[in-house]
Amino acid sequence: MRRLLLLTTVLALAVPVAGSAAPPAGLAASPNLKPVAHLQWRGGTDLELVRIKGRRYVVAGAQNNYNATNSAGLRIVDVTTPTKPKVTGFLSCNASQNDVQVQGTRAYLAVDFNAKTDIDDRSDCWSQIGPDQPPKTGVVIVDIANPAKPRAIGFLPLATGAHNTTVHPTKPILYVSESESLNPDQTPKQMPVYVVDVANPKKPRIVTTFPLGPGDSAHDITFNAKGTRAYVAAGFGGVAAILDTTKPTEPRLISRIVDPAINFSHQADPTPDGKYLLVTDELAGAEGNSYCPGGGIHVWDISNEAAPVKVGAYFIPDSFPSADPGPRPNIVGKGPTVFRCTAHVMRIAPDGKTLAMAWYSQGVQILDLSGLPGASVGVTGKDAGTGIKRLGNWTANGVDAWSAKMDDRGYVFTGDTGRGMDIVKYNRKAAASPNPGVWLTPSQALFRALRDHARQTTGRTYFCFERATRLGL
Repeated sequence: MRRLLLLTTVLALAVPVAGSAAPPAGLAASPNLKPVAHLQWRGGTDLELVRIKGRRYVVAGAQNNYNATNSAGLRIVDVTTPTKPKVTGFLSCNASQNDVQVQGTRAYLAVDFNAKTDIDDRSDCWSQIGPDQPPKTGVVIVDIANPAKPRAIGFLPLATGAHNTTVHPTKPILYVSESESLNPDQTPKQMPVYVVDVANPKKPRIVTTFPLGPGDSAHDITFNAKGTRAYVAAGFGGVAAILDTTKPTEPRLISRIVDPAINFSHQADPTPDGKYLLVTDELAGAEGNSYCPGGGIHVWDISNEAAPVKVGAYFIPDSFPSADPGPRPNIVGKGPTVFRCTAHVMRIAPDGKTLAMAWYSQGVQILDLSGLPGASVGVTGKDAGTGIKRLGNWTANGVDAWSAKMDDRGYVFTGDTGRGMDIVKYNRKAAASPNPGVWLTPSQALFRALRDHARQTTGRTYFCFERATRLGL
């Protein structure tokens, strides 16, 4: 979600009502996904899976923003027994977005705006950092060695804010994606990636900054397993970038991808073999959808990193006919039905060929990546790949899934803005989803984007993240 949402009337439409009505037709879960547990809180965002002293935990962030809550912060949930999850520790941190990353026994909370505390409580993250650290935007570093007592131990202030952080897989280096995706003066200035040394967690320091280019703004970053490459989803205008991070403190641009079929590049993840890049489209920041499924996953062949080639795009099935009132009616009383329905936080499962993804009101999507090999442009016959297809799906009343990640046991954990956390078990042997979704060629994906743009004829732009629109061009 973007800071722009707080500056528009769109936010007024962004209040999901948990437990209101039954899910609309088309939301039935597939037989291979079964809910096993649920923990309730509000404001759920991202989460990470970690093991500490032989036990399994989910480290989950929650923000006081889109679903107001008095318990924003960091939760540590023991999921050693997934059917009986238990919150073992909580650190109050009243901020947005509280996007979380974990390395070892340290968690990193990205704070992009609206950082505040209204109470004098020594357990609050800002108080623990020190009285000389009033609430600001930046990165809060948390010690989670004792899951029952997470402690804020360091803070890196950033005037631009931190929307996401990404930990280097082998070194104490943090790449920070700033939050000013809508630049304050709406001009195409260069907004950098911050490269941060966190070897001393109490005194993190910026080593260097790396500007992607005029108008580009890093939204999220993913490293490959060795840490020699970083893949940047750069938000506006369908931009993504591949960086050489062989020397992580000296990143170098290899190539820049511009995809006109993408409205807002949310995440860019490579397949484990490094041959394909999956770029998700969080269409209009998930707040501009008068239809569902909104944005999808766009796939680029990056075998030649200097010259990536798009091979296709995937969309889950259309789930809400235009006549359906939907889960999020326009509470203002005018205009079309608005859905928070689009691709969001994803993670490739430990098997390397299964993808778990959160799709907001469409909950959890389990996707098969095994058909990508051979899905390159010009490949035909027996060697032609089938692209991506859906294996399973699950949603429930009031679901607004922000993130979904699967562990090696097949359990999927969600961060949900209204429901907190759901745990769903994926059974690979059970019947798959009857509707696999649709795999499009690059030209079909572009046609779909142009079609959806043309649908927005109500007088207000749901494509508020377009580069041309935001620059007044």
